[in-house]
Amino acid sequence: MKQELTFRFPACITAKRVSSSAAKIEREVKILTKCHGHPNIHSFVGVFCVDSKRTKKGKARSTWALAMEYHCGGDLWQQIQWRGSMDEHSVIKAMIGVTSALTFLHGLRIVHRDVRAPLVLLSYDGTGVLSDFSLAVDLNAPGKPVPHESPYAAPELTRPDFDERVDVFSIGVLMFLALTGIYPYCGNPSAVRAVNFNLPSLDGVCGSLRLLLRTALAREAKHRPSARNLFATLWNTATNEVKALTNQSALSLGAAD
Repeated sequence: MKQELTFRFPACITAKRVSSSAAKIEREVKILTKCHGHPNIHSFVGVFCVDSKRTKKGKARSTWALAMEYHCGGDLWQQIQWRGSMDEHSVIKAMIGVTSALTFLHGLRIVHRDVRAPLVLLSYDGTGVLSDFSLAVDLNAPGKPVPHESPYAAPELTRPDFDERVDVFSIGVLMFLALTGIYPYCGNPSAVRAVNFNLPSLDGVCGSLRLLLRTALAREAKHRPSARNLFATLWNTATNEVKALTNQSALSLGAAD
């Protein structure tokens, strides 16, 4: 008996051009297909090969176009550059969506590995949508992923023995950046440095969010909360107006009141 997979085609579509091997694109598409339908994960529509050639070493290298849903609100990095920093309610609204997406992914044993401001798209109402799964890994799949470094990366991400909590660390960096306009570790999370949680730009941030930042940015993964716990803290801190806008994020986890 054939199993049918139904896709909802969005009203507006954008294309992401990627130069990659067929194997890497296939891995990304498999992950996107598994996640299809979550309101805070970038909706995948289709993939097309637009060019193919051989490298000097004889390996096939192609240019692919990933057709994805278009989001009119730009991305979080653009908002931070424009504003310098963001108010608490705007950050909570965006992060409820991202932590909902990560909770769903982690339930499938999928680690995004590249949660950062340019990859958090914003819907027209400011809710966050997680995009770009080119570095995502399925922990149930065989093989070792290539080490990855970025200003958002957890210290252990350069080693093969990481788990889903690397994404939690990235959320901590992302929220700190959005609230203050600066990175907590000066772009070098592998260095042993104390994070300054007494910045004037954090003065208006509520205590629960300050605690969230402290725990999410813990150097040792065992001291970090889960993505679901991050979501719960953000949801419980949100105003009723923000909850109304992000209700689909909560419903996708069975967490709405």
